[in-house]
Amino acid sequence: MTTTTTRRWRKTRQTLKGRAYWSLQAGARGKGRVALALGYVTEDEAETALQAMQDEEMKTCGTPYYDRILRLYKKDKQAARDYLQGDSAIEALFGIGAVEPNWKHLSLREYVDNHYGPHREATKPKTWRTERGHWNLIHNAIGDRALGDVDEFLVDEFLTEKLRRVDGGQPSANMQRQCRNAIRAMLTWARRKRHYQKPLPQFFRLEGTGPKVRHGEDEYLSLDDADCLLTATRLPMHRTIFASAIGLCLRPNEASRMRWEDIDFEAGRLTVRGTKTDASHAVVPLLPIARGALQAWWVASGEPTDGPCFVSERGKPYSTRGGHVGWRKALTTAIEKAGITKRVTPYSLRHAGASILVEHGIPMASVAKMLRHTNPRMLEQHYDHTGATKAPGLVALAPTLPAG
Repeated sequence: MTTTTTRRWRKTRQTLKGRAYWSLQAGARGKGRVALALGYVTEDEAETALQAMQDEEMKTCGTPYYDRILRLYKKDKQAARDYLQGDSAIEALFGIGAVEPNWKHLSLREYVDNHYGPHREATKPKTWRTERGHWNLIHNAIGDRALGDVDEFLVDEFLTEKLRRVDGGQPSANMQRQCRNAIRAMLTWARRKRHYQKPLPQFFRLEGTGPKVRHGEDEYLSLDDADCLLTATRLPMHRTIFASAIGLCLRPNEASRMRWEDIDFEAGRLTVRGTKTDASHAVVPLLPIARGALQAWWVASGEPTDGPCFVSERGKPYSTRGGHVGWRKALTTAIEKAGITKRVTPYSLRHAGASILVEHGIPMASVAKMLRHTNPRMLEQHYDHTGATKAPGLVALAPTLPAG
């Protein structure tokens, strides 16, 4: 907020060239005094202007539009005088964009809710749904701080001392990183719009974290590893989820939320209900790794025509966010049972599928369509770690699945 205390305005009279010259003033000399010169007006007109200025003070104090008359006066003195003396309507002067807020005095909550948030929601609505949750955590801790006060010290204090999960627990390093990235993205946009005049902060490294580690080739599951993983998986439902995530290069939540009406076994394709990017919602072919497991699970489920393919132990469909939590432990158990020593997470199954396709020489353009990436360069950067150019074909991508 700009301030919490209203100023008391007064009118002053001088004699210039033998005539009365009126002005409005607030504050003491040398202590932030502000003044508006009204000029050669009558005392009644000066009194009208004084009342209008005091009303404006009471109405806008503590809001982003505080001191808008002063800012208008710097741009157009006559327009400000006309308004204060009742010669023009306020709507004509303060229409949309006529007088900008005092950006540096806007609170983070006001700036994000009224300016940055609508911009992000309009440009990237899918990722904004997740980022909005991070901003709720930020607002709870430092939402009342002014935009101009944000620097590396304030952000470091927030991340290390004030940030708490929704349940009040200690935040994870990943949560700290995501909140920091949300603040960095907001400040970058604000500086580009000239709302934030300081240089962009050079944030301190988060305590307990090191530089980002890029896992090498040995972290990717090979086709033999996928075969061992599926063989070691005890429950058929979990085996089908793993096979689908690998064979169709699905993100964890996409694999969890598959539905039978989205699978066309005759045409050999799946409609992915992706939400991460515009390209994530697409139709992909049913590759052999996934098709065999899905058909076996479809028969075991009674050959349904619609409904979720997988449900939790309580009989409910997996949630939209974090659905893979229900089978993450099963994945860890299967990895240990299969004797795989590589670091494997639910998202590693998608990486494994992409790596297997690249290793078997499937054209990069085809793999990029399977992954549904908005940026094709991500494929070469993250998955073409083998440099393979020849392949026996897609028919080789079907590991032996256990019965049932």
